[in-house]
Amino acid sequence: MLKRKVIITLLLAAILTLPVGAAHAKEQLVVSTWGFAYDIFKKTIQEPFEKLYDVEIVYEFGNNAERIAKLKMFKNNPRVDVVHMTDYFAEQLIQEGIFEKLDYTKLKNFSELHDFAREPNGAGYGPAYTVSRFGIVYRSDMVKKPITSFHDLWRSDLAGHIALPELSTTQGPMFLAMIAKAEGVSLKDSDAVFKKLKTLKPAVVKFYNKSSELINMFERGEIWVAPAQQLVMDGLLKVVPSATWADPKEGSVAVINTLNVVAGSRKKDLALKYIDFVLSRKVQYDSAVLINDSPTNKLVKIPPAEVKTLTVGKAMINSLITLDWNFINSQRDKWLDRWNREIAGN
Repeated sequence: MLKRKVIITLLLAAILTLPVGAAHAKEQLVVSTWGFAYDIFKKTIQEPFEKLYDVEIVYEFGNNAERIAKLKMFKNNPRVDVVHMTDYFAEQLIQEGIFEKLDYTKLKNFSELHDFAREPNGAGYGPAYTVSRFGIVYRSDMVKKPITSFHDLWRSDLAGHIALPELSTTQGPMFLAMIAKAEGVSLKDSDAVFKKLKTLKPAVVKFYNKSSELINMFERGEIWVAPAQQLVMDGLLKVVPSATWADPKEGSVAVINTLNVVAGSRKKDLALKYIDFVLSRKVQYDSAVLINDSPTNKLVKIPPAEVKTLTVGKAMINSLITLDWNFINSQRDKWLDRWNREIAGN
């Protein structure tokens, strides 16, 4: 009897010495994303969401390749619940069975999205929470004749001052698609596209992987022009005031970031709440103003001063070109092999 009392006393003492709040372990939601502008991301999404639902968000950061590899590695025992990913890479993960279809009825903000943002990867899969454009950026202080077409990249006055996106990036296949459009051929005619691209290779200084890398090259004057996402403009204008965005006559490709739930997640309901929160007007507004993420919620009103570096407005949204990611992903390995042999190699 005495022994039993001693054990009970020790257990009570252990409980009383636990840190305050330890008895209430908060539910965790694991979210995979890039980590870009995390300080702002934390204030606009993480902290208010955690407070609203009394939960904890655990972010896993990394580039596309790192995060995709990890998701595939743990496909049968997922360690992530929600994934921020471009529609290009999201399509690959859908084909791999890593993302599952959503119940849109649980997303109260779904009805406020632009049509293109509701099902960018097909019925049932994650909505788009931000949109940008893929076009051309150049330094108007160095490039005297305005750029109006992807064909302009072949101009002699730009030779030796051009950067192109690596094919393995989100922008890579977009650039191939715009070469095809400028040449008036189908993207399926890869021979014609690569033949044209090879003629540009001698004029290229660098094949870039990151927007930060691109901004640094522009700032140092190493390059004057590059096909890029409009998202880069906000940071670029801070160091290169002459940076100019060109809307090529061939059009601009829609760059869409999506939110998806990982198949097998045990936090599906909380994951849907997270997605719905990111689609809300306030979060979309804050993201647009603070980190230059163009909103997909059509009811968000953007101040005129912020519009110049964003992809907003009915006319602009309706003019965006969308690509067949199913086809592009089916050709990805062949194109990468050819790119490495004929373009990136010496």
